[in-house]
Amino acid sequence: MMVYGIGISLDIVKFLKDEDAEVRFSAVNALGKLGNPSETVLQALLPLLHDEDSIVRESAVKALGNLGNDSEPVVQALLPLLQDEDSEMRYFTVEALGNLGNASEPVVQAILPLLHDHLLSVRESAVKALGNLGNASEPVVQAILPLLHDEDLEVRYFTVEALGNLGNAFEAVVQALSPLLQDEEAWVRSCALEVFGNLGNASEAVVQALLPLLPNLLRDTDSFVRSSAEKALEKLGINSESEN
Repeated sequence: MMVYGIGISLDIVKFLKDEDAEVRFSAVNALGKLGNPSETVLQALLPLLHDEDSIVRESAVKALGNLGNDSEPVVQALLPLLQDEDSEMRYFTVEALGNLGNASEPVVQAILPLLHDHLLSVRESAVKALGNLGNASEPVVQAILPLLHDEDLEVRYFTVEALGNLGNAFEAVVQALSPLLQDEEAWVRSCALEVFGNLGNASEAVVQALLPLLPNLLRDTDSFVRSSAEKALEKLGINSESEN
């Protein structure tokens, strides 16, 4: 079956040079779905990152992200596209790098400026990528924290989620997340609780920030918040009965 898939991929590669942009797009799309990250396929896809057709370029970025090969040539080819004038290209490139999982310093440093991109979807994709890459250094966390106050609800959501994925209990993180335990949005309270639980016993500040609010959170009108509070307590090793 694997040999069959490779054979199909190689048959498709020749269409990447077709004069018709729609044919090139279809070929790129097919290769991304087939999942054959062979050197031949990758080398054939890389030039299409600079195709004259924007849809083909975007498809090439997505295909490389889906193929999962985070080799140096692939990453180096993608990095300059984070500064592309086309906002869609920036969005798809950040997403691809997040999927590839290469958390090297050059990749992380190249993504950080996009946390301030004027396009909402790019900011979302950047914070999600940083959360997925797992680089929990203090500079990365400090760069993410301001997005807890982004004007867009989804950016704030993905920021809370990213901080939870990074799992770093810097005092600044605890201080920034604590007010969210009393946010008017139930999902925000629930996500903040999940992050506090994921931070574990790494910091006494986590427990101290959570304790005064526990009685109300355990009796929250929203069932998801109550459930998140109980799970956070369990992870932190706190007896919920003593807090009721």
